[in-house]
Amino acid sequence: FGNSGTNGGAFYYGVHEDCTAGANTAANGGGSYYGTSIHCRFIGNTASSYGGGTYYGAATNCVMTLNVATNYGGGAAYGTLVNCQLDGNSAKYGGGAAYPTALRNCTIVGNCADNGPAYWSASSTSGTIRWANYRMQSGGADLYDNNAVDPMLIKDENGIYRLSEHSPCIDAGLADATSLGPTDLLGEVRLQGDAVDLGAVEGGVEGRYVGVLNDGYGTAFGGYVTGEDGSVTLRAEELDGAHNFLGFYVG
Repeated sequence: FGNSGTNGGAFYYGVHEDCTAGANTAANGGGSYYGTSIHCRFIGNTASSYGGGTYYGAATNCVMTLNVATNYGGGAAYGTLVNCQLDGNSAKYGGGAAYPTALRNCTIVGNCADNGPAYWSASSTSGTIRWANYRMQSGGADLYDNNAVDPMLIKDENGIYRLSEHSPCIDAGLADATSLGPTDLLGEVRLQGDAVDLGAVEGGVEGRYVGVLNDGYGTAFGGYVTGEDGSVTLRAEELDGAHNFLGFYVG
């Protein structure tokens, strides 16, 4: 935590497993530069050029959250990400989530960029769900690059997205899971159903999913009905302040 370097604030090349890199800074690769990361979390790292989280990295079953790049690739720049979570990352010129990076079986949620696409991958992308990613423009206008499917994701107390048992991310990954290893980010068996799930964590959480509705733009995260009293905790975020909360729905 809190390290700095010209390239690779926390990691410079090498293989890293079960690690957390947070609040590190570098010109390229605020978290990692040309490294291989397995079961790792990159949180709140900053790159003054490319790759707030990783730069030319190979990451599997990892989380990239709240990383920032001054130029391109808030979550990742170049490289390959497999079954990773990218959320809340940002970049000034484009690729708030990723800038040309090969993405496979990932969940990409709530990333933004000032002047270019919030999600930008000129490389191969497959088996991936994008939801509530934004490009913010001057004058308050915004563009979004979502698909039309709510992935039904819930962020737990550790900042990890879990899938609802009704999520379209369940069994939605590409069939070949040989590169994933036997376990997910949390150490659970990776392949539990007919196919691998999307994101860093395998398996759905039981319970009724309650989503948040707005008028099409604000990032909305749902919750679960929990406890005998039927209580539920919900969170909704407005990224531009110009859109309206409409209500809830139960899935």
